[in-house]
Amino acid sequence: YSALLPYQAIDLRQEELAEKAKVQFKSQQLNLPVIRQTAASVLGQKDFLHVHTNSQHMRLRVQAIYQSAGMLYFKLSLINRSNLPYGIDFCRFYSIDNKKVKRTAEQESDKRPVYSTLDTSTTIGGKQSMELIYVVHQFKISDGKQMVIEI
Repeated sequence: YSALLPYQAIDLRQEELAEKAKVQFKSQQLNLPVIRQTAASVLGQKDFLHVHTNSQHMRLRVQAIYQSAGMLYFKLSLINRSNLPYGIDFCRFYSIDNKKVKRTAEQESDKRPVYSTLDTSTTIGGKQSMELIYVVHQFKISDGKQMVIEI
């Protein structure tokens, strides 16, 4: 037994500074080159969804939905079955109530795309198709609601 305890000074400030350098914030937004690179890799992935709708000789098909770093990547296919070109001027993602009740206010929550592989003035020629990637911030769809994609 020794009356003197061994003494060693440890400087915790150096370790604290090293830990602060390693911290990454989850809410940090991705930059545009990273989003473009992820969208390009999503475009090459295999399709696993087969949800589609038809209107006026046009077919919109949701081929896949991927999630990465707080963003949702929607892989869509737009098919023009008519002989006339179809101009795309906007795309809108929003959620609505499943059941419409009389005398009740409806609330739509609009989700704006952060990035798109589509130019704003793109046209799809007659009898042609196009694959698109839209990137939106990650969101939840509550019970009793459905998501709508409008092009």
